[in-house]
Amino acid sequence: MNQIPALTLKPLSNTRWKSRIDALKALRFNMEKIYDALYLIFSNNKYDSDTSKIASSLMSKLKSFKFICSVVTWYNILAKINIVSKSLQKSDVILSEAVKMLDQVRKDLATNRTDTAFEQLLLDSTSIAEELECETEFSQNARPCPRKRHFNYETADEPILDPKQNFEVNFYYYLFGTAIVKVNDRFELLIEHNNNFSFLENIENWRKSEAGQKNTMSQLATEINLWK
Repeated sequence: MNQIPALTLKPLSNTRWKSRIDALKALRFNMEKIYDALYLIFSNNKYDSDTSKIASSLMSKLKSFKFICSVVTWYNILAKINIVSKSLQKSDVILSEAVKMLDQVRKDLATNRTDTAFEQLLLDSTSIAEELECETEFSQNARPCPRKRHFNYETADEPILDPKQNFEVNFYYYLFGTAIVKVNDRFELLIEHNNNFSFLENIENWRKSEAGQKNTMSQLATEINLWK
């Protein structure tokens, strides 16, 4: 943004995970600055009415506690996945080490899918909301209408009316649950590859060990000759 030279917002990429985390990182840690920049656009008469309306709409979205919590949640997930993603893209990656890293991500995601982690998310989001001087509670949505049942055997859905619980169940836990399932699928596939091709790593280690033994014997022979 021109108003804040040190801040650069990143476009969202549909293919590169690194671009996604970069886009979220700029938003996650600079939300107050982004809001100030949007306010400058909104209050500046040199911009047309459409631009001012867009800026106003984005400002309202930024000051939504639900939106803030959503951004922090997404960042927490992608930040963990991105570390392993970059490691797996290296040409010299070792399968056994990749398995360990992916297993750690699985454990971290599972740890975050708890009530304790959710409360920490609320604390982090509240800190951002206070900087923006906006609400620190989930706003009450319009009362949902019951879904029409087409068959007698269908049970009536009980909607979650509490906005905090609704976000926790239908967004936070659902999102982490989906991420855990996806990572587990890749973990099992990586385990299979590691089991099939781990012998290559063993051969390489054996070669290094054999070469090391030869070098040691050669050095020992050289030292003996020097003492003669």
